[in-house]
Amino acid sequence: MDKAKNLLHLQQQQQQLLQLKRCPRCFLYDPLCICKEISALEIPFELLLVIHRSEWKKSSNSARIATLAIKNATPRVYGGKDNQSENLNFDEYVHEGNGKGKTYILFPSPNAEKLSQKEFLQEFAGGTVIVPDGNWSQAKDISRKLYIKYRFPFLTLPEETITARSQYRLRSHENPLYLSTYEAITKLISVVDVAGEEKAKQLQRYFKAFVERNLLVRGLTSVERLEHTAYERGKECLYKITHSGPCSRAFLS
Repeated sequence: MDKAKNLLHLQQQQQQLLQLKRCPRCFLYDPLCICKEISALEIPFELLLVIHRSEWKKSSNSARIATLAIKNATPRVYGGKDNQSENLNFDEYVHEGNGKGKTYILFPSPNAEKLSQKEFLQEFAGGTVIVPDGNWSQAKDISRKLYIKYRFPFLTLPEETITARSQYRLRSHENPLYLSTYEAITKLISVVDVAGEEKAKQLQRYFKAFVERNLLVRGLTSVERLEHTAYERGKECLYKITHSGPCSRAFLS
């Protein structure tokens, strides 16, 4: 009975949360906003995230959080009724003669290259990685159009780096090893950045907070999935929301 009462109370608090405004940057509800708790990291290459328009305003979109967590990550919104084809203009990133490093598309194409840290730093430091973001067909379409127009080579993660189930519990996939855009970027940084492992740990902490806060908004089923400590944090956080207080920073612990 106590559990049922607690869950009902959580549900009532969540309904109050749904009446609040969203942060325009992370798109979480204001009391759950993660922006001030993120210290953006620098990486040795530029990230361009081509985000499909249908994904851009979803609070569950992981690419949006990547643009907050990484200093040299820039979003471009693509798609919609007008197709926004101008946002697939990457003429300036054609590397021949422009003094920049090489430009890659991060996508698991059959002919994609798998680079080690040493290879990347020697040949492509200062270069650019374009990351398509959307559902599978949208990301594939973006990648295909960029390849046809520019012949940018494909880059993929070494298989040995993808050994654990995705922590992206906001969406499901039949293959548990499929990663979200944010997780793929984190894996890439862990491989090619000399300080990649430490940076990856920090990025993972941000991602965990992002996922947990989204789960809290989704309702009782999602809340019940959280491990006990996260559930208790959720109760504490939602209590403070209804009493006009900020959430605890414990989400980043």
